[in-house]
Amino acid sequence: RFLVHSPGTNANFVVPTATRAIEGNLDQSWLGGSVTHTSGDEEDLDPWWELSLDEAQEVQHVRIFNRNDCCGSRLNNAILELYNDEGERTYRHNLGSAEDIKEVRLGESYRVRRVKIQLLGYKVLSLAEVQLFGPSQLRQEPDYASVLVSVSDGSGSQDVITCDSTMAPSMSLSPSSSPTTSHAPTVYTVVPKDVVLLRDDVPCIFQSNPSHPDRFKCTLQPTTVNEEPGDYGNAPVGLQGKDDCLIFVSPVTWSWAGSAFIFESSASLEAINSCFAAGVLLSETAAVTDSPTSAPFSSPTNNPSITPSVVPSSAPTNIPSVTSSEGPSSVPSNIIATLSPTFKPGVPDGVVLQRADTPCISQVNPSNHPDRFKCMIEPTTVSSEPGTYDNDPVVLVGGNDCILHIRPVTWAWEGNAFIFQSMDSIEAINNNNCFAAGVVMKERRTKIPDNIHLLRDNTPCIFQSNPSNHPDRFKCMLEPTAVSSEPGTYDNDLFALRGLNDCVVDIRPVTWAWEGNAFIFQSTESLDVINDCFAFGVLISESVNGMTENTLFG
Repeated sequence: RFLVHSPGTNANFVVPTATRAIEGNLDQSWLGGSVTHTSGDEEDLDPWWELSLDEAQEVQHVRIFNRNDCCGSRLNNAILELYNDEGERTYRHNLGSAEDIKEVRLGESYRVRRVKIQLLGYKVLSLAEVQLFGPSQLRQEPDYASVLVSVSDGSGSQDVITCDSTMAPSMSLSPSSSPTTSHAPTVYTVVPKDVVLLRDDVPCIFQSNPSHPDRFKCTLQPTTVNEEPGDYGNAPVGLQGKDDCLIFVSPVTWSWAGSAFIFESSASLEAINSCFAAGVLLSETAAVTDSPTSAPFSSPTNNPSITPSVVPSSAPTNIPSVTSSEGPSSVPSNIIATLSPTFKPGVPDGVVLQRADTPCISQVNPSNHPDRFKCMIEPTTVSSEPGTYDNDPVVLVGGNDCILHIRPVTWAWEGNAFIFQSMDSIEAINNNNCFAAGVVMKERRTKIPDNIHLLRDNTPCIFQSNPSNHPDRFKCMLEPTAVSSEPGTYDNDLFALRGLNDCVVDIRPVTWAWEGNAFIFQSTESLDVINDCFAFGVLISESVNGMTENTLFG
């Protein structure tokens, strides 16, 4: 059963049936006859499309095909909702910026009876196709109790072993010459479930360096940090990109510093950039093998193996360095994130990282310490923290708001030297404004608390002017989220937030989620600009766009 809500349909306009979004025709153009369309007249408020299933199904992934001959932006900030058998809403997600094909991976399996896609406001809703996918099977071994029917002794006489003849069968020294083997495919997923491979607008690059095997690097929109698998020569994974193109890659790190996908591939750089284009969400094509799930023994044995052997890998364990002639030759293998960092990262109180007028230097000394860099700073408080290597990455903001990812070794050795690890060359560190003489480098922390979702409700933001009680500020109401009264003060550090159509507003947070439903902040922008950017139904997120991002790790 399929429904479409368009209450103000004009008598002279026929609303294309909602079933166009599920009839299997993936043509995304209007002339292809497979695109839904609500009336869009002056009474068409909050249009929606809805699918009701005959019975509830397990759903883990939703794919939404947008109209692509025009008007694709109409799906900006569409809301996807899932409902269970009892009619309870179990999932709600703002889809953000419209894409040609939007992949929505739910992170877990939901029992779904009804699916709803809705726009808020007087808008037109067009969908080319909506697809629902069940859970992917993880790697599984067959249940041999259900696969094995019998084993013959090869003489043509009665079966030696049958499923119901014994609970502890002995091994036959004369296995059947034609054993039956299951050919059911094994399906498994590889991309970590919390990593989103959404490409940013920087082209992928090829990195050739004698210190590591040739590889490719594609930078991503910020996602969860994942440095697995951390070595080379791994099993290939099929990734789908633009227009369902397919490229097989051998992953090196899924999301180095949360912003770089590094991999090996036999494809050309041109093919990779064409498939893994800017703004594309790379999705895994589940690997399927049609080979038997368990191969028969080549010869009988009296002593079946209890513990399978592991083939040692000759691949290097070092995380590769970005191409450089004078920078560190490699990064120690244990630079991969550890479970227990030795210190809490962050610039210590009292330390000011103001660069002196001498260039930074590279220190290569394998006999004494791992490769590292040293930048002289103006005299400040002495800090030998953390005093170890391979610590968690810290993001520093330097000149022109550029961003640098480093691993600190000592913040202020003898009060005048900042020592750190980095994957870039000394030329890259010295030849940019981030580490220029006189620049004060400050730590950049993710300010939105992890459990807070700044999803706007349907009331406008307001301006609050009350000099006797508090400084001027703005308040935007949210859909219910966790309560956070942080930071609880005024005139905090400036912070860029992204809203509708990737607009950016600079704010100073006052409380992230007062009583779990109000975002309060200071800003120099006008109320009109704020309401246009932080529109109804928009999920407000942290923005690094517009900054000069120089990622020294990855």
